[in-house]
Amino acid sequence: MNSFPPNSQMALPVAHMPQVYAEPRTPAFGIGDVISILMRHRRTVVVTALIFATIAAVYAFGRERNYVAMSRILINPRGLQVVDREITPTSETNDGGIAMVESQMRVMTSNDVLAKVVAREHLGEDREFVGGGGALSAITGFLGSLAGGGRSIQPDIKALYNLQEAVRAQRPKRSYIVELNVKTKDGAKSARLANAIADVYINSEADAQSGLAGRASEMLTGRLDELRRQLSAAEEAVETYKFENNIVTSTGSLINEQELSQANQLLTQASNQTATALSKLEQVRRIKNTGDMSQPLPEAITSQTITRLRDRYGAAVQRREALSAQLLPSHPRMQAAKAEIDSARRQIVGELNRIAAATEADYERARAHEDKVRARIETLKSGTHRTNDAMVRLRELQRDADAKRAVYEAFLVRARELSEQRQVDTTAARIVSRAIVPMRPDGPGSILIVLLGLFAGAGVGTMLAFGREALSTRISSPEQISQISNLPLLASIPIYPTHSSDEGLPEFVADDPLSPTALAIGDLLENLRPYGPGGDVKTVLVTSPGLNHGKTTVAFNLALAAARRGEKVLLVDGDATRRTLSALRVDDPEIGFFDVVNGRARLQDALVLDPGGLVMILPAGRTSGFDWSSSLTADKIKNAVMRRLPDVSLIVIDGPIGGRSDALAPFSESADASCLVIRSGEVDEATLKRSAENLRARPGKRNGSVFVVDAAE
Repeated sequence: MNSFPPNSQMALPVAHMPQVYAEPRTPAFGIGDVISILMRHRRTVVVTALIFATIAAVYAFGRERNYVAMSRILINPRGLQVVDREITPTSETNDGGIAMVESQMRVMTSNDVLAKVVAREHLGEDREFVGGGGALSAITGFLGSLAGGGRSIQPDIKALYNLQEAVRAQRPKRSYIVELNVKTKDGAKSARLANAIADVYINSEADAQSGLAGRASEMLTGRLDELRRQLSAAEEAVETYKFENNIVTSTGSLINEQELSQANQLLTQASNQTATALSKLEQVRRIKNTGDMSQPLPEAITSQTITRLRDRYGAAVQRREALSAQLLPSHPRMQAAKAEIDSARRQIVGELNRIAAATEADYERARAHEDKVRARIETLKSGTHRTNDAMVRLRELQRDADAKRAVYEAFLVRARELSEQRQVDTTAARIVSRAIVPMRPDGPGSILIVLLGLFAGAGVGTMLAFGREALSTRISSPEQISQISNLPLLASIPIYPTHSSDEGLPEFVADDPLSPTALAIGDLLENLRPYGPGGDVKTVLVTSPGLNHGKTTVAFNLALAAARRGEKVLLVDGDATRRTLSALRVDDPEIGFFDVVNGRARLQDALVLDPGGLVMILPAGRTSGFDWSSSLTADKIKNAVMRRLPDVSLIVIDGPIGGRSDALAPFSESADASCLVIRSGEVDEATLKRSAENLRARPGKRNGSVFVVDAAE
């Protein structure tokens, strides 16, 4: 036997602690424990995995495969701007655009669109959409009739329901493209239906847009007659009010306002003329009053006659001045010159008087004209005040007429636009990718389904294994051993798979003295013999509650550990039932322990040296004809073996199973110490308790327990 069977839990290595009954370290729960649990319940895991794999295989290879075809439709939320004003406003925000696309997805899969596809593709006659005549269809129809109270569903309605289940519309993120998927049992049918739904949706949108524009145009046209009557009444009210209040307009303004403006202009001109005439009159009067003809005359009163007379007057004055230097004033020539000057002055004064009279007449006429214009302005102002009072009401009537005219004109233009839009396709959707026949059916492959079923079954089996472990009453931890057996824990021994090429029991102590297993064996030896080779413990009994706990391996390595320390060790095979030690470490033993105890052989003849050359072994020998009730007692064991080997410092007995008190009692009474080897997961609470009671029934003995777990490589 190379190693312990693998169906036990793993434990961490136990450090070497040479103390009396030192408490060994409890191994932590790790991957080795998981593997150990799975190995103990491997049948559950395997069976569950196979059941799930079988179910998955039946489903995978017996299912009806579906084919999915997809057409892509672009829905532009901004729409197609064919005219300035569309019947429906375009979206301006991203959220609004996404909401619009989501709404169109609902329209795309609505009953109206799908019902048209059912009628167009004659799905009411398709067996896939209305059901066939098989047994399953009959059962389904019967159950449906029971659930529906005996009412039958029309084929087109049933096909519509099934088509709704087969159609799915979705929008990829950050996209205005809608992916329309149709799933049927035939790839060509899936592609045909996907394209049919897309075409029907596009045509339905165009018809809906045209119908909406038509209805709006009809509603607007129906309102035009009423708006026209209201506009005519408002315009007639304006004209009637103008006539009643003598309000006349020309070139966009009132006549009296135009006359008042013209009168103001005339008044300005008349005032200017009056001021000019008055200035001219005052200049003439000033010259007349002064009589000074030598001063220059204002330009306003100059004339050719005045100019000529002034020239004559100046020439006469110059002649008199020239004559005065030669002649006396009484001279006739001086007198003639003076007479000429007086004549010229009189003529000038006469002309000035005439001019003054004419200027005064002009002034009076200008002033009279100004007064007349002022009077006309006052008259016009009075009429304007009355007109302004009437204009308040007129403006109100005019505003009402203008508002009704604007509404009427807007309705008229919009009605004409909508009437034209009925003939123009302005839908915002278009097909960007038509569906093609899919090459492969939808869903995972059959092999993948079987593998998934296998893995799922393994997972469920693992959970069941852990559940069974949790509910199991078998011992799986050192704490349980201490609580149930009330035996001190001497050591926790992790058993690793051995790589030794030799056949037989694994030599953990010899193969790797520093391994966790070898150190744990050393802990066990120290805890059994706290005072060393010369102490009070010379004989150690190794037993177990049942089979496959590894007591023989523990006994052999315990003896090997003492021998490697230089002690002389005897290993006794006292298990008459299995005799594992004799079978694995001794070649064809003829005599042994039971022969020596029975007196049929000498001890020296039965001893065998272990192939390793360190340990002496006393095999079991022959048990046939052995009288158990009288031949095997503690005294006989001591007299036959222990007392005959005084130079042996340690005797290790691989004893029988501890559950049998009659077989264990002689060995337990003859040994100085006993250790109960318990393998993780191999014993239940009742058996452990019974075995522990068999050991505790021997007072004065050093009894303890050894916990054995398998460790992963």
